Amino acid sequence: MINFHEEIYNFKRMNKLSPGRIRDYVKALYKFCDFLACELVVQPNEVCLDRIYTLKNGERIIAYKPLDAKLIDNYLYAQVNNGFKVLELTTHALKKFIRFLSDNRNFPEVVPNMTFKLNDYNPAAKPIRILSRHEMLRFLHCLVSNSDNYVRDTVLFALLLTTGCRVSEITNLKISEINFDDEMITLLETKTKKQRVLVLRPGFGAVLRKFCSIYELGKDNWLFPKENNQKPISRQYVSKLFKKYVNLAMLPDVRLHSLRHAFATHMRDQGVDLLTIMELLGHEKLQTTLQYTQSHYTRNAGIKIKEHDEFYRKFRSRKQNRPLPSVLLDSI
Repeated sequence: MINFHEEIYNFKRMNKLSPGRIRDYVKALYKFCDFLACELVVQPNEVCLDRIYTLKNGERIIAYKPLDAKLIDNYLYAQVNNGFKVLELTTHALKKFIRFLSDNRNFPEVVPNMTFKLNDYNPAAKPIRILSRHEMLRFLHCLVSNSDNYVRDTVLFALLLTTGCRVSEITNLKISEINFDDEMITLLETKTKKQRVLVLRPGFGAVLRKFCSIYELGKDNWLFPKENNQKPISRQYVSKLFKKYVNLAMLPDVRLHSLRHAFATHMRDQGVDLLTIMELLGHEKLQTTLQYTQSHYTRNAGIKIKEHDEFYRKFRSRKQNRPLPSVLLDSI
């Protein structure tokens, strides 16, 4: 018998997805298990995926049939009103799990027989608004003027702005992954599960070394730990900080992830080829990189904007009691 709860455990143990992704998938699978338990009138830990249907001769059970595409379809159709994000997560979790069973438990591959199409429920994608270089300076100016921990916040957002990293890649960064002398970072935890090496802007290695000294961070610490040093700050925490400074700077409503799009777009504006940008972002497909830059590409390389130069001058001469390392200014 293929017990659903046992296979969820095996799926979690054997999968190579990121911890956050596998956690979300497991949660979605347990919900589907509860649904099946209600349909079968059994306890959730009694659900066996190869015994969903029974064939009877009178009162005598003569055979069992496994979970099929029709039942999965019905469940997904019932999730439509829960919003696209929930629907997308549930769909991917079930498909990934069924393929896992097919590969490891000789379970029938029912996914091709499904009639449910996720794209039918995908709302029209909203264009991603990114910050211009001028707006980034306004953002940093507001951060330095209003932050309760401006050294940490400046280094945090400068890394995001100048590396194009995913937020989780920066928040999960440990001191041991930083090569201060060569100004390089080895990312061990990435979305694609592949290590990636980042080359920092000149001078950033010294900034990070000074930062670690100020906060007394050792090689086993996260670069941006919570107050108890037991865990790193969360993506949600960074997102709240970002929204706070965006609002205070009276900038357009933009998402935290748009900083990654901004990095890619500004790199392309400066004439960097797409293959290089793809490597810097850690994308596996060029098409993904095109989506990050194509709708924003403004072809403004080499254009001098008087207002920008004036803003740089004012920004560099702001309050002397809150100095910002020049490398952070020069890198944006």
